[in-house]
Amino acid sequence: MVLVKKTTEATLQTIQDMVTIEDYDVSECFQHSRSTESVKSTVSETYLSKPSIAKRRANQQETEHFYFMKLREFLEGSNLITKLQAKQDLLQRTLGEGHRAEYMTTRPPNVPPKPQKHRKSRPRSQYNAKLFNGDLETFVKDSGQVIPLIVESCIRFINLYGLQHQGIFRVSGSQVEVNDIKNSFERGENPLADDQSNHDINSVAGVLKLYFRGLENPLFPKERFNDLISCISK
Repeated sequence: MVLVKKTTEATLQTIQDMVTIEDYDVSECFQHSRSTESVKSTVSETYLSKPSIAKRRANQQETEHFYFMKLREFLEGSNLITKLQAKQDLLQRTLGEGHRAEYMTTRPPNVPPKPQKHRKSRPRSQYNAKLFNGDLETFVKDSGQVIPLIVESCIRFINLYGLQHQGIFRVSGSQVEVNDIKNSFERGENPLADDQSNHDINSVAGVLKLYFRGLENPLFPKERFNDLISCISK
């Protein structure tokens, strides 16, 4: 009875040890030709021996240590890459702001400075009364001209070169030429004295229109406007 109990305990212990061992093939334990004692001895000699268990544990610890080291290297490498990327982003942002500030405050070396426009001063009239945008009677008294020179000269030029011109007094002339002719008359000169047709007829007509349009008192008084309209309608 005692022998059977010991044998049962030994067999149970052997089975428990076999279950705790990974990847153990237990097919040999169920052969009819081998007894429980032989199974115990086989397992004990091969898988349950202290050198074998120690070696398996050592291999397991080595494997765990290897993967832990790899994981640690990966985490440290990721942390380093993150820090380097953050530094790179900071440098790029700083350099970008520096270039933008420099571009806003300085001019590129290849671009020449923009020339400054010098505004021409308006020529001073030789008359005390204003020729343009003034009163006709006051100007006639001040200059002694019965007919202002600008009116006489422009009408003569138009009579010579513009009677057959299509669009006279309707088509606008060159604003630059209009200003040049206007400034010459204000200086007391006569830019249309030459008989040669060096000026555009539309520009000359534009100067004459500009003169009459700027008079303080219209050539046809406002109080006579209705009388003039009634004469046209009859």
